[in-house]
Amino acid sequence: MAEANDLRAEDVCANAHGGNNFTAWRAGAPIAEFQLRVPGKHNVLNALASIAVAEHVGIPRDIAQATLRSYRGA
Repeated sequence: MAEANDLRAEDVCANAHGGNNFTAWRAGAPIAEFQLRVPGKHNVLNALASIAVAEHVGIPRDIAQATLRSYRGA
């Protein structure tokens, strides 16, 4: 999303599950691919916040990816 952000989503596109796929970038470099089952830009932004928190508390990236992939909404 905004290039000035330290953590951002690029290549956001709809997927077959009704959500979005995107590449998370940190400090100008791609860090991982993520898939969501929930639609909307706001959910991509929420996922970025979740990714930042997961990194901060030491949750492995593959666990964050799997958790976001299985999330179906509140």
